[in-house]
Amino acid sequence: MFLSDIHWPYHNKKAWSGVRKYVQDQRPDVIVVGGDFVDLPMYSKYVQEGTSEVTGIPHIRQFAKELEFFARHCKELYIIEGNHEERWDKMLQDKARELFGALGLTLREQFISHGLRISTKSKPTNIHWRKESAHTRDLNLFGVTFRHGHNQSLGSADLAHRALSRHRAGSVVFGHHHRAQLFAHTSQGITHYAIANPCLTVDHNYNKDPNWQTGFTVFSAFKGRKGQYLTTPNVVLIQEGKFVINNKLYVG
Repeated sequence: MFLSDIHWPYHNKKAWSGVRKYVQDQRPDVIVVGGDFVDLPMYSKYVQEGTSEVTGIPHIRQFAKELEFFARHCKELYIIEGNHEERWDKMLQDKARELFGALGLTLREQFISHGLRISTKSKPTNIHWRKESAHTRDLNLFGVTFRHGHNQSLGSADLAHRALSRHRAGSVVFGHHHRAQLFAHTSQGITHYAIANPCLTVDHNYNKDPNWQTGFTVFSAFKGRKGQYLTTPNVVLIQEGKFVINNKLYVG
């Protein structure tokens, strides 16, 4: 299961409620939270509205509890930082450059301090934190690459098509654009796909009528003839806080 672009606390509350019910009911083997899970508007370089809070710590504390909820209802939880999470590091570099790199100041460590049991070598858990960059390997599960997607330049149209044409190592799923798209290509009997994942946030004031879709993506994995993992993706669109999976209606 892949979720992205929640932008807590500016999440779509009805959609989020439905997602929690689905997770509690279905207990997915793996959940990937693919970036922009917290918004952190107070650390943005852009002018914010007067209602924006001064500190993001309450939002971190709140979403740490949401992540712990997911961890209790799945076997493995992977968390990937997106560009909104990077606002934390940029804020430190700008306002506390002398402390940048000190222990205890990263966003990951803030989530740990507020109760998120992220796996370490000495204390392994089922919660894994990833920082997406040019210097780290992408998260690859069941032959599918998962990323937030802000480090790739795809433009605003034909996102999935462009992503697959640039991705040379199987299938890829990404967020960031708040758009729902799927493009597949088959060659010599092997099908690969790219999915632009929908979002779970409300419309933002900087875009009054965005072409954004609300939802998430689920995957079923199975073994192929040669023992390799194959996957069947299902992009789930949420409308009016409702969606159907396996003939069951979930209402937020």
